[in-house]
Amino acid sequence: MHIRLTAPRAWRVQRLAHDYELTTHQAAKKVDELTQQRDRFIGTFFAHDPEHPFHHDLVLDNSRFNLDQLAEIVFTALGARFGERLVGA
Repeated sequence: MHIRLTAPRAWRVQRLAHDYELTTHQAAKKVDELTQQRDRFIGTFFAHDPEHPFHHDLVLDNSRFNLDQLAEIVFTALGARFGERLVGA
């Protein structure tokens, strides 16, 4: 199953600044660098646009859910796709 976690740039900048004690400017620069690295990696090894939603089975906005909620959504989707046995293990 192909899952993409996404979030608005402003949220990612704020989160990175908070988690790593960076200034907003430093965090914004790092977010842009990481986005470019990710896009290059996906373009090189998977030969498609990482922003295109049809390349993923599930796209989740990371800014709208906490980690436990994201895990529950993913496990529910896995259970629906592959059967409850995989999720209950």
